[in-house]
Amino acid sequence: MANKDGKAKAQGGGKIKVADKAEEQPIEEIERLRQEVTALRREKTARKKAEEELRQSEEKYRTILENVVEGYYEVDLAGNFTFVNDSICYNLGYTRDELIGMNNRDYMDEQTAKKVLERFAEVYTTGQPARGFDFEVIRKDGTKLFVSSSVSLVTDSQGEPTGFQGVTMDVTARRRVEEKLRQSEKKYRNILENMTDGYLEVDIAGNLTFFNNSMCEIIGYPRDKMMGMNNRKYMDKENARKVYQTFNKIYVTGKPARGLDWEITRKDGTKRIVEASVSLVRNAQGEPTGFRGVVRDITERKQMEAEKEEMERKAQLATRLSAMGEMASGMIHEINNPLTSVVGFAEILAHKDLPEDAREYATIINNEGKRVASIASRMLNFSRRQKPEIVYTDINKLIEDTLELQTYEMTTGNIKVTAKLDPHLPRTMADPGQLQQVFLNIMLNARAEMRTAHGGGKLSVKTEAIDNTIRISFEDDGPGIPKENLKTIFNPFFTTRKKGEGTGLGLSICRGIISSHKGMIYVESALGKGATFIIELPVVARQRKTTQAGAAIDKPRRPARVRR
Repeated sequence: MANKDGKAKAQGGGKIKVADKAEEQPIEEIERLRQEVTALRREKTARKKAEEELRQSEEKYRTILENVVEGYYEVDLAGNFTFVNDSICYNLGYTRDELIGMNNRDYMDEQTAKKVLERFAEVYTTGQPARGFDFEVIRKDGTKLFVSSSVSLVTDSQGEPTGFQGVTMDVTARRRVEEKLRQSEKKYRNILENMTDGYLEVDIAGNLTFFNNSMCEIIGYPRDKMMGMNNRKYMDKENARKVYQTFNKIYVTGKPARGLDWEITRKDGTKRIVEASVSLVRNAQGEPTGFRGVVRDITERKQMEAEKEEMERKAQLATRLSAMGEMASGMIHEINNPLTSVVGFAEILAHKDLPEDAREYATIINNEGKRVASIASRMLNFSRRQKPEIVYTDINKLIEDTLELQTYEMTTGNIKVTAKLDPHLPRTMADPGQLQQVFLNIMLNARAEMRTAHGGGKLSVKTEAIDNTIRISFEDDGPGIPKENLKTIFNPFFTTRKKGEGTGLGLSICRGIISSHKGMIYVESALGKGATFIIELPVVARQRKTTQAGAAIDKPRRPARVRR
């Protein structure tokens, strides 16, 4: 029974195992199906989530595109709109439905459409975006506006071009401002180019960065040569230094400077005087970047002012000389009375039976008295402004006589005198007494300067004929004349001597005498290298009738010693 039961149990158990195995297969399938369903549900959920995210993303960017001020558009390869945002509709004045499918030729003129097509073709060919190109569009109501656009190529998943997308911005207001600015610049440029005053702008270093036509005319250089030119190019060192100091002061203080006078040198070498007003130029941050200025050529005005001053000076001089002349006239009349007695009695004594030395002294008194009388007479004539005694004169003989008169003073003053006189020097019509006065004054001045400088020296006198001019030069090896005195040395009352040693009239009178002879007198000198006074007289043919011909040619009278 047990075995039977056991067998039965065993068989029963086996059947149960078979039954369990059969039951396992449906369970596994169900589990697999369940997993697949779960995976599908997850995939669906993920897809829905992705679709939702995509929808949200599209909605987000669509919202952005619809709300941005810039216009966004998409067109196919033929240039027909396939998408536009609200800004495009607003800018062009059409509804979205009207714009979709519209070609760019429908809202552009022919020339603009051609330009846009060329730019799109360039983007299509190169694949590179085009940014910031401006063109004009025509709104639905016929008004025009300017837009600035950036365009890029659109491709499909295989990389094939399907169209274009772009962003536009209405720049009409900006273009109007730019046009107004351009017109304003044109207006003020025309003003600058047509004004007679020069206008310039320079950088911090003083190099020209902008200037008008008048500035070119003032400096004398062409425009292409002036750009970048530094002020040292058209100024000497002294004036360039003055300009630097002025600009530096403006830079430090920030205050403009007006009424500045400078001397410039034009390209042709001529000198001009300019008046300038200069101010500082700053950038948007307030930092100095250069200078700007207005320049006016005042050369003629300065010359007129100088002529006016010269006329006033001459008028003052004439007044002073007139007063001196009246005073001298009275003094000379007073001197002449006792002088006549001195000369007369000296001449009587010279013929008396006196010792030889007494007669010699009487002769000297007589000669010197006559010399004083001659000086007095000449001063009286000068004060009365009488015409000079013009006679046919041998300049060489006149110089020899003057040197002879000064032999003693030059020798005792340790002055070595050499004369190089042209033997073929032509004669001329002149007043020998007045010329001798000039020669004597120059020689005495040279003697005084050389003795003061080094206790003696050398004086060289030379005559020569150049063209139709007689040139007489007096060259000394004295201390020379300072540069600042060369322009004023012939002015009345100018003197470098101590008080009481000179009147300052000597060289002024010399210049007046030479001018009355239609000649010139000038000086060449450098400090420490002596001085050379040069007299140039025109050669004048002998005239038959003269004011007073005679012995003055052979024995010129001894003029007064006029010192500067």
